[in-house]
Amino acid sequence: RSNVFKDIESLMENIFKVTSYLRNEIRNFGGDENREALHYIKTKDDKNFFVAVDGSYYRSYVFVENSITYNSVENPELFKASGKAFGRFQKLLSDFPAETLAETIPDFHNSQKRYDTEFIPAVEADDAGRAASCADEIEFIKARKDYCSRLVNLQAQGVIPTRVTHNDPKINNVLFDKDTL
Repeated sequence: RSNVFKDIESLMENIFKVTSYLRNEIRNFGGDENREALHYIKTKDDKNFFVAVDGSYYRSYVFVENSITYNSVENPELFKASGKAFGRFQKLLSDFPAETLAETIPDFHNSQKRYDTEFIPAVEADDAGRAASCADEIEFIKARKDYCSRLVNLQAQGVIPTRVTHNDPKINNVLFDKDTL
């Protein structure tokens, strides 16, 4: 079960499509797809994920030998390497047909809608009683309200394309080689 993703099947299909595409792109550019991209292990019945009796979901990947992850940035070189990894991820996916992916959290990137229907009501309700303590930050965002619709409008006008993004670019989502970093 998931509180965030309501359509697990679409989420898993998206991940499978993206990782498969990445593996192919890495191979085409002379890289090692077994070290540079996740490699799905399908279930015995050819599914991208497993549903347990209790309703929880699981996916598996081939273990990448000699790899390591970090939960925090320990030095500038590590931060730089993670930036390069996410940059390469985006570059390799620049031609991925994003329209083939399902929208797993509707309007997640609609910053205008988030501003109007989530941010402003949350500030006004002040359920946690913290609005006064972050009034400067709230005013900073309110002063930039017009920016919220820029990307959404440009995309709707066809000026900027829809692209695949990672959406969780944190350090522990990067596998590093133990010997080269």
